Amino acid sequence: MLVLLGCITVSAQTDMTGEASAQNLPSFGGAGGGFWGDWQSWGEQTDGTYRNPVVPADYSDLDCIRVGIDYYAISSTMQFSPGMTILHSRDLVNWEIAGNAVSDLSQISEAMTWRQMDRYGRGLETSGPPVVWKSKDFVHWSFEDTYFPSASEEKYWAPSKVVQGKNGRWYIYPTVNGYMHVGVADSPDGPFRLVQGEDKFAMPYAEAVTLLKDGDRGGIDAEVFMDDDGQAYVFWGRRFVAKLADDMMTVSDIRQIETRRKEYSEGPIFSSARASTTISTPSAATKTTNTITR
Repeated sequence: MLVLLGCITVSAQTDMTGEASAQNLPSFGGAGGGFWGDWQSWGEQTDGTYRNPVVPADYSDLDCIRVGIDYYAISSTMQFSPGMTILHSRDLVNWEIAGNAVSDLSQISEAMTWRQMDRYGRGLETSGPPVVWKSKDFVHWSFEDTYFPSASEEKYWAPSKVVQGKNGRWYIYPTVNGYMHVGVADSPDGPFRLVQGEDKFAMPYAEAVTLLKDGDRGGIDAEVFMDDDGQAYVFWGRRFVAKLADDMMTVSDIRQIETRRKEYSEGPIFSSARASTTISTPSAATKTTNTITR
């Protein structure tokens, strides 16, 4: 069974095996609806079930991995210092703080000191240069310089995981200035450059290296998944998915995944286990909470 932690609000009570019941959580917004924090209960229940959200807190953009019998999730820094909070769980329902990847946000920028700390709520103008954080124990992290030099002065966010193509090179798919781009390097550490043409960003986008080429090139938050048969897929905001060719930059068979919830979504995280696949996305219809989908 596949279990995925993500940032989406699910209006159902679920037992610890993943079966949903008909009992609903309060709604969010609208006439007569509930508001942020208006949960009757959350997390593990006394009857062997759990209620979403399991972590009703501002830990946005969570990504989760399994290490033996332990699960670790990491979140965006947002306004927190120490930053990049690492959460730990044994059952994906009960979580504790294991540590922080960034002990002092001033490592990233001098503007992020206790005296200034004026970055929250100011959007991408404060996104900072792209860096690679490394750790040997999932607790102590460090970085050296930027891994995508030509993007260091751009509005850069939500890069995909780094994936290796069939040609042995490494690819990354960041959103830069509002459009998904393709970067390539000889090492997962970088340095990355634009996949073809001049390694220079242009406004509103670099013609040759946006992931989407035809029609509306808009789209954000690319996530790449490599299937067992070697086929690569790319997911992005609003629940779109497409196949990636072997050149890792040509998309085909673009589709929009049909889901019960129709509102805007972004930041997809995709996982697969045998015949079971799950995609999780944060929803703009609610403020950030953290729920699990089985």
